[in-house]
Amino acid sequence: MKTCVRFFVVLNILTLVFGIFAEEGVGHVYEVSATVLMVRAEPNAKAQVVLKLPRGSFVLNFDDAKQNQTQETIGGKKGRWLRVQGYAGYDIGYVFEGFLKRRTDLGYNDISESCKVLPKVVDCGEDKFPYNATVPVVGSWYSQPGTEHGGLAYVNSKNTKNLKRMLESPNPKANWPAGANATMILDGNKVLQFVVVPTPRGFGG
Repeated sequence: MKTCVRFFVVLNILTLVFGIFAEEGVGHVYEVSATVLMVRAEPNAKAQVVLKLPRGSFVLNFDDAKQNQTQETIGGKKGRWLRVQGYAGYDIGYVFEGFLKRRTDLGYNDISESCKVLPKVVDCGEDKFPYNATVPVVGSWYSQPGTEHGGLAYVNSKNTKNLKRMLESPNPKANWPAGANATMILDGNKVLQFVVVPTPRGFGG
């Protein structure tokens, strides 16, 4: 009897824990409305620019995560600083939300290990996501994982030919990290943009 009680207690705890995790990580897609939007290393207008996103680019953010909750006015627009994120909520940088518009009609999906990145489609078994060669690839990745600082490189390219290379570790023997993880910004099942982020140190092969 005691064994049964313990089993159900453990089961309830696991259900609660996994239920909490299941409710986290809700992503929101934003479209850049400015002519050019600066992605900065820190949440302020004087921080280093790591990427420049043209109008029509997409930004992914989880749970409306903002670094600075105080509203500012920049270029006549009011807003806060929004984290630019990718796979599993890994950060790429920060953008000012006054130059973004929410796109509730668009979705996103991670490229899991079971997916195959082919020249015109990401094949995830039952789910297939077509794209063309000029779909933008945006984000950051470790181009040289074996170096002291990981060879962190930022990318904003309308050329998908290097996408598969980004997702693989250039040095399989490196303890950290594999090249990058990727998320697809989707209109239905059609890929509008890839968002790549480096695997955090200690999690790569």
